[in-house]
Amino acid sequence: MRKIDIVYPNLVALLNNLTIESASFAPFHDTLDEEGQNKLIDISEKISAEKREIIKTQLRREFYPDFTNLLNFLAEYHDNFSTFPNFRKNEIVAIISIIQKLTSEFGGTDTLNLEEELVTEDFEIIEMNEDVVQDNFLHFDSSDITHSLFLFNINKNTEFKNYIDSISSGALILYFLLSKLGAAGAPLNAPKYVLVKSTFSTKPKIVWATLCLHIIKTGEIIHSSYEYLSPPAIPATYAISLGRNYQQFSDSIGIISEYNYQKDILDKYLRIYHVFENFMYKSPLVKLERDSSGEVFSIRDFKRMYDRINDSELNMLKKLFDSILILEPIPGQTFNLKILNKWTGLIPGSFVDAVKINYLIDVLNIKSGKGNTIIFGDVTTDTLPHFFAKLVYAFRNSMVHNRETEFHLTHQTLLNHSIIGNAALIILENFVLPLLEDIVFYLIINENSIVWYDNAILKLWEKD
Repeated sequence: MRKIDIVYPNLVALLNNLTIESASFAPFHDTLDEEGQNKLIDISEKISAEKREIIKTQLRREFYPDFTNLLNFLAEYHDNFSTFPNFRKNEIVAIISIIQKLTSEFGGTDTLNLEEELVTEDFEIIEMNEDVVQDNFLHFDSSDITHSLFLFNINKNTEFKNYIDSISSGALILYFLLSKLGAAGAPLNAPKYVLVKSTFSTKPKIVWATLCLHIIKTGEIIHSSYEYLSPPAIPATYAISLGRNYQQFSDSIGIISEYNYQKDILDKYLRIYHVFENFMYKSPLVKLERDSSGEVFSIRDFKRMYDRINDSELNMLKKLFDSILILEPIPGQTFNLKILNKWTGLIPGSFVDAVKINYLIDVLNIKSGKGNTIIFGDVTTDTLPHFFAKLVYAFRNSMVHNRETEFHLTHQTLLNHSIIGNAALIILENFVLPLLEDIVFYLIINENSIVWYDNAILKLWEKD
C-alpha cells in the first residue's frame, strides 16, 4: 500500500461518519430537540469543511498543515454528542497525532514522497490482555522492521500524543500503525493494544513476554507498584520514656527508619522482617545474659547459647513468637488474643472470603505440625502462635525466593492473582503488617525479657 493511501483514508472515513452524509446522522438528528439539531448540523458542517480540505491535501500528495480547528470541532462534537453512533473520537485524535508527527519528521519539502509502497499486511493490532504498567512503548528494529513492537493506549490522548512526539527514531513504524487505526468495523475499545508482526497476532503470551523484556532492558518497569502509606498505628499506651537504654536498639531503629522511607508494600515488608530476623537471634543471647545476672560467662554458657540459635530460621521465628504472644500489650489481652481477633475479623470486614484465604495458605505452603492442610477456621488460640510465625516466614520466602516449586509473590500476584485476586494484598496490608508494626514498637519501647539486655557488657572473668 502506498503511504499516501495510508495517511488519510481512515481519517476521512471516520470524519465522514460524523457528517450529514453518514447513514447514522438522520436517525440521531431526529432524536434531538430543535436546539440540539441545529447545533449538530452546525458542527457537522464545520467538520465536513475540514474533511474536504484534507481530501484536497491528499490529492496534492502533501501533509495537512494544521489540525487545530478540526480538533476543536471534534472536542465540541464530543462534548455535545458523545453518544453519536460509532463516534471513534480517540482513534481520530490518535490518527491526527501521528500525522502531525510525520509532518514534523518528514515534512521538510512541499511535495513529499508518499508514493513509497509499504507491506501493511506484515503487521496486525492485538489487544494487550496481560498486565503491563506502560501505556506506550516502541521497540523499533532497524535491521528488520517486522521485529518491531508498539504498545499504545489511545484512550489517554495527551499521553499518547506526547509519546508519539518523543519518538526520535523509527517513525516509519507510524505508517503501519496508521493503516490499522480507524479500520472499518474494528473499533479499538480496549485499554491497550500492540502493533506486532502478523504471524504473532494469535500468540499474545509470546508478544507480552517479548515486549516486557524490551521494556525492562531499557531500565523501565512493567509492574504497578502498590504503596503502603499508613504510618505505624502504635497505641498511645506504648509510652517512650527518656532515660531508658533505647540505644541498644540502634540497628533496629535504623531499619525501621528505612521501613518508613520505603513506600512499596513488598519492600516495606522485607524491611520489617529484618527487625524480626535480628530479634530471633538476639533473644537467646538476651535470655543467657539475663540468666547470668551479671556473673561470669563460661564456655558452657556460650555453647548453650549456640545450641539455641543453631536451628532453622522458621523454628527460631516460632520460638520468638511463642515468647512474644503471651505478652499483654493491653492489660488482660495478650498479643495472641489480639492477633486472633484481627484474624477472625478479616471475614467479612476486609472483603475477602475464606476460599481465597485458604488457597493463599495452601500456595504459601503453610501446613500443620503433622503436615496437614490448614484452613481459615483452623486458627485458634492454641494454633495461632506457630501459624502466625509460619505466615510471616512464608510471606518472606515468597518474596525473596524464585523457585519453580514455590509461590512467588510479585506485584502481579499480589494485586491480581488469577484465582485469589488481591487476597494476598488484603492479608498483608490489613493483617500482617499492622501487627508486626505493633509488636516491634512494643518490644523496643517497653522493657521486656525477650529483646532487652540488662547489661551493656558480658563478664568473661573476674577482674578483682
